[in-house]
Amino acid sequence: MASAVITMFTTGALVAVSVVLASSQDRASQTARYETEAEYLARGILQSAKREVQTKLANWEWDDFFPAGKHIEYTTEIDGVDHTYWVKSIDLVEIVPSWDATGTLTYYLPLEITAQATIGDSVSVRSMLVAAAATPVFQFAVFYTDDLEISNGPNMEIGGRVHSNGDIYMSPNGSTLTMNTNYLRANGDVYRGRKTNLAASNGTVEIRRYVENPFDPSEPETYVDMATKGELTAIGITNTSGYDSNFTTGHDANGDGDFDDVGDFLPFLAGALDNWGSPSGYTGTTGYTVLTGEHGIGEAITPEIESISAYEEATGGDYEIDSGTGLIVPAAGGPGTGTHGPGFFHESAGLTIMVQPDDSWKAYDYAGNDITTAIAATGAVSTDMIYDARQDIGDTGAEVQVAVVDVDLLNSSGYFPYNGLLYAADLDADGGVKCGGLLLKNGSELAGPLTAVSQGAVYVQGDYNTVAKKGASVVGDAVNLLSNAWDNSKTKGNLPSADDTTWNMGIITGNQESDKATNTYNGGLENLPRFHEKWSNKTAEITGSLVCPWQSVLCDGEWIYGDDRYQAPKRVWNYDTAFNNFANLPPFSPFAVVGLEVADWAGRLPGSN
Repeated sequence: MASAVITMFTTGALVAVSVVLASSQDRASQTARYETEAEYLARGILQSAKREVQTKLANWEWDDFFPAGKHIEYTTEIDGVDHTYWVKSIDLVEIVPSWDATGTLTYYLPLEITAQATIGDSVSVRSMLVAAAATPVFQFAVFYTDDLEISNGPNMEIGGRVHSNGDIYMSPNGSTLTMNTNYLRANGDVYRGRKTNLAASNGTVEIRRYVENPFDPSEPETYVDMATKGELTAIGITNTSGYDSNFTTGHDANGDGDFDDVGDFLPFLAGALDNWGSPSGYTGTTGYTVLTGEHGIGEAITPEIESISAYEEATGGDYEIDSGTGLIVPAAGGPGTGTHGPGFFHESAGLTIMVQPDDSWKAYDYAGNDITTAIAATGAVSTDMIYDARQDIGDTGAEVQVAVVDVDLLNSSGYFPYNGLLYAADLDADGGVKCGGLLLKNGSELAGPLTAVSQGAVYVQGDYNTVAKKGASVVGDAVNLLSNAWDNSKTKGNLPSADDTTWNMGIITGNQESDKATNTYNGGLENLPRFHEKWSNKTAEITGSLVCPWQSVLCDGEWIYGDDRYQAPKRVWNYDTAFNNFANLPPFSPFAVVGLEVADWAGRLPGSN
């Protein structure tokens, strides 16, 4: 009996201990899980915060991060939940300018970002040191925020930096695409086919091996072809779209386990470095021309499309939406009580022209003073209608209203913008055919550096900035090029002939997305600036920079070739090497901002010891 009692109590004690141990182990396991989840959430907050910081800097919000050493508190949203993070510029460190061998300038701003995450009872604080690297977008020959597609008809050569935050697709239409650059970079992948059909891997793509300064004629000029799908298939190599990011396993011709023999092809990740690294025996600084996200290329943030809007949402703004007309009007309660404020370019402009809903126009100086009567007396500004076949959506006639600026008259009017920034908008622009904006004409010579911006379409008629060239650019939802022969006689079904025309300017414009499902092409880089004439055997020469940071919102007509749209010109498009000198950049040139991660560690909250 006593033995049975002892056994019973012993068994009970063991069960109790087992329950306690199991419960303790569960709590320890849960705590460990919470600690891990909190750490990874903190790391996620840091990544989200880094992108938000890049966006702020790209949109000219530099003042948020000064003075040095002061923490600024922000929140970022992840899965619908707001999380706090802090940013400070590093004590005693200033913005550092750095130039590469080509003259390209990058500003480096060292920042410390700290994030806190809480899961259950576990709290994780992580910090990251980021070098925010800002490069003027016009120091790229080509810059795309989304996928960059090139399917040129005639031969095309691109000199200067080429960057895409998405993928790059190269498939010349039976011609040659020559990349005379040391900088072909994609945050995504590089493909040797068309986006809408990767198997359409055509033409010839030649990419230059890396040299420190491709603009220096004394540097070696060695090119390596990027093989097409057909070229690889012809020699018995199975592939998806040629020698590109899809070529992941390589080809070992003799099966000996290496890629060192004749007929072998390295996997693209390594092969890109081998093919387009510096040529053998190169004595300068070595590097690699073709790099992708898998090589560590990060996203470069550019200004958002709201920067070109006449007005954007802003708490405590000076403007609001009139409930009756839907137009933006001064806030009834006075400045600081409204829901909207002017977009960046509108707010900064030295001269603003606004086409009113009744088709009249008004002009304002940098201080907001109405100078309409004075400018009207010079004849420098008027309004007109343009037939834009690309905007002929639903057979509407596509009459686009524009503010017309005669640059030659503006030069001598006394009202040329003092800071080089001209802004124009159609206050009734709301999409479709109402993508009205700005037309520049007689602009062969500029009184000074000039950036012309519209929230809608920008049309540039005739030779532009060809006499005593200045730093110049045009920025809009869509940028349209009209030749020296343009007389505004175009109507539906009528395609007037163009004449040779030259533009020296940077271009920032939107485009539409190609659609794989419907095999719809967006026209690619070769059609980024829009044409409206019969250009057969005529030359459209652009010297500058081509930047596509957003999708067109107001000028949303799809790219279609032929009919009464346009016929393609001979394209002579070059990067303007003058932009390698920062002093020659157009006024208010935006920056592309990359967040370079230097280090990260388990941190402490600001103000803690």
